[in-house]
Amino acid sequence: TLKGYSIFWRGSIFSRLKYIPAVTQREGIEIAKAQGKYKGRKKKPLPENYDKVIRQWQNGEISAKKAMQLLEMSSSTFYRRVSSTDAFFKSNSII
Repeated sequence: TLKGYSIFWRGSIFSRLKYIPAVTQREGIEIAKAQGKYKGRKKKPLPENYDKVIRQWQNGEISAKKAMQLLEMSSSTFYRRVSSTDAFFKSNSII
């Protein structure tokens, strides 16, 4: 029937249109990254008391959970930040 035929083509066209913008967006992101314009989400700055709290935690004065509460960080953020700052200090022989 004519109605069935039109529904078939409409579905066919929309399925193609859904694919095209995703490809175009992906290509645009790759171009922006190559130009240095697309850098992703910016990190939040470390809290002012970060160094003090981390030293207390490393010296065993407070627990990791308490340090996370004082810094208002989730556990994954806490351990990621600790590992990145430790790597920074060790590579620059500050510790």
